[in-house]
Amino acid sequence: MIILTAPTTTGDAPTLSPTVLLGRALFVSGDPQAVGEAIDGILATPADANEIILDGSAGRSYSLVVLSDGLAAAGGAIDNIDQYQGHLGIGDITTEGIYELEVIPVFTDKDGNELASPPTMKRVFAGSGVNGSRQTHSIFIDEDGNIFATGNNDKGQLCLGDTDSRFTPFQIDLPEPAFSAAVGGDFTLILTETGKVYGCGSNEFGQLGLGPDVQSTLLPNDGNDLTDVLSVSVGMNFALFMTEDGLFVTGDNSVGQLCVDPATEMIDTPSLLADVDGDSVDIFDAGYQSSYILFGKDGSVAACGLNSNGQLGDGTTDTKSRTAVRIPDEDPIINIGVSPSSESAFFMSEDAVYATGINDFGQLGIDETDEEIVSVPTEVKFTESAVLLNVSPGTTQTLYW
Repeated sequence: MIILTAPTTTGDAPTLSPTVLLGRALFVSGDPQAVGEAIDGILATPADANEIILDGSAGRSYSLVVLSDGLAAAGGAIDNIDQYQGHLGIGDITTEGIYELEVIPVFTDKDGNELASPPTMKRVFAGSGVNGSRQTHSIFIDEDGNIFATGNNDKGQLCLGDTDSRFTPFQIDLPEPAFSAAVGGDFTLILTETGKVYGCGSNEFGQLGLGPDVQSTLLPNDGNDLTDVLSVSVGMNFALFMTEDGLFVTGDNSVGQLCVDPATEMIDTPSLLADVDGDSVDIFDAGYQSSYILFGKDGSVAACGLNSNGQLGDGTTDTKSRTAVRIPDEDPIINIGVSPSSESAFFMSEDAVYATGINDFGQLGIDETDEEIVSVPTEVKFTESAVLLNVSPGTTQTLYW
């Protein structure tokens, strides 16, 4: 947790209690329409969204949150109704427009019965679509480890046994409770409480880690031979795993996003990054076509992959299989904010947030609207006091809470 205190012109700086019982205030930078605010213009610095949330996830032109009462809500922009396949989960939308954050009212259990009331949620995961498409999907995990999916399902990424899209969330049938999940372009990975990983959807690039003979799977498949997995993260068509035995990668590596040099077309089963000591790593996270490794001992960060918008944060726009992120004054980093829909990255220290990458909608929150590409991490300019644990960047918006 970091406590950011907005600058004041007179008197002592205000203080905030680090104890937050019912969630944290949500702040937003970038395109307000991507969080369901029907206003023009951009938010060049983080603005208070007047919501208290427990979790959040920014996707491609939409956002998901868990409100302070545990209910899941969705909002965002639908600018192509022909591509909309249900990722908001609020029903069959028939018109384009801006949809305000609203509670998702209907969830269906694995037997096909609508629940009497929406379940209390723990985590939400917004999707990215494939190659800029608005056809994406969303995942929800409730407090009991039940997992639900809604949205595009053309490759079976909803893990429901078919390729029919859903416009409200349907429960995925798993043999054990879900702990976390990751939503790629057209695939899903689910981490269970016992450290197993199940995958669904496309395996065209080896992103499910199921080998060269499996092109896709409609039901959860744990044939990746991974055990004791601690975390899972995905980009557009690749996956990263932190395990008790080290860091593993699988999927597309065409731009070095798997941190494997030289870059290769793909890796189709999970492969150990033998040159990285897994015990020294606190976070292994994926962006759109880039990856980030946070070393806990000194708070330094390595980055890999696509860098066309400066998202690797090394002062260049050159794509690399491994490079060091240039954190100002070598400020030790304690958390990273990236997502499969974002070509920007955020780095949190004890008392600041730094951002790098694409800034065409002001989503970096650095109070700079003329600079669309930022290649060196720059401090996010909070104008209000904030207590933060997480940052989730989407394609055009960023959520802070």
